[in-house]
Amino acid sequence: AQGRYLGCNKAFCEFNLIKREDIIGRTVWDITPHDRAGLFADKDEELYRTGGEQEYEATTGEGENRRHALFSKAVYHDVHGVPQGLVGVITDITERRRNEQRIESLSRLHEDLFTLPRMDDKLVRIASTVAGLFPIKGVRIWVMEQADRCREGCSHAVSGGAPVLCAMQGRCL
Repeated sequence: AQGRYLGCNKAFCEFNLIKREDIIGRTVWDITPHDRAGLFADKDEELYRTGGEQEYEATTGEGENRRHALFSKAVYHDVHGVPQGLVGVITDITERRRNEQRIESLSRLHEDLFTLPRMDDKLVRIASTVAGLFPIKGVRIWVMEQADRCREGCSHAVSGGAPVLCAMQGRCL
């Protein structure tokens, strides 16, 4: 096969954002950016040379299409035991990696909330963590005392004894 794709399924095409007809007969160098194709080609050559199975993590794509993936591959043989090529499965672990990063970020925040001595440092840390966890451009934090009122006269901190957000917060806060 000389490193050429002989077949693939729909999921492989969707993962790589390439049509099947643009994959079959081509090599990893033809369908993957060269900065990553070298890794994949080296891993495939190593596996073909040593036999057995192989598993590794790598990133694919760029920008919004960047994905973290777990590659599981093995050599397949003909009925006489002669290696014929490689077969593999790609598992998209992008969400797992994002969730691991979120957990790590929240863990650091938790630790900082107990170790940072000043309240303003804690608030800055909370704001930066929240901004990093969600696709937002900025975070505003208001510290209010019981029954605070804005210039519009809205009660922000208390309404019937329960904390609430002001309906006019975009204008008055």
